[in-house]
Amino acid sequence: VFTLNDQERTVLGIDEAIEIALQNNGTIKAKNLELESSQSLIKTANEIPKLQFNAQLWQYSSEKFDQSVQISQTIPFPTLFGAKKKLLNAEVKSKELQIELSEMELDLAGKLSNIICGEADAIAYISRTKNQTIASFKGGAHITI
Repeated sequence: VFTLNDQERTVLGIDEAIEIALQNNGTIKAKNLELESSQSLIKTANEIPKLQFNAQLWQYSSEKFDQSVQISQTIPFPTLFGAKKKLLNAEVKSKELQIELSEMELDLAGKLSNIICGEADAIAYISRTKNQTIASFKGGAHITI
């Protein structure tokens, strides 16, 4: 695989090109951020809901000033904490598998393109939007396939 620069031509091996694509792939970066978000939520599995404080001050039907104060806290059934932690751990595992699948798809696409195309004059980042496949080249050119 070749990349074109203004001054020089650099030859990249298919494994190096795939590694660069994995590092620069927006979908994989987004999925990594989703994974970090899910991992940080695991810490909230044992969190007890906050205390609620309500106060009402008004004059209703008399000359006196009426007051009402309410303090409440909902404490969930203890088994909910374990179930919530299991759910959050399952979400983290799901995100990890999604990242692995995206990386495998990119790796497979790169290796298949090497088999199909052999050596090429340019390298493109291939992305898919709805029913369109778009090849984006380093110089800014885009081709819809």
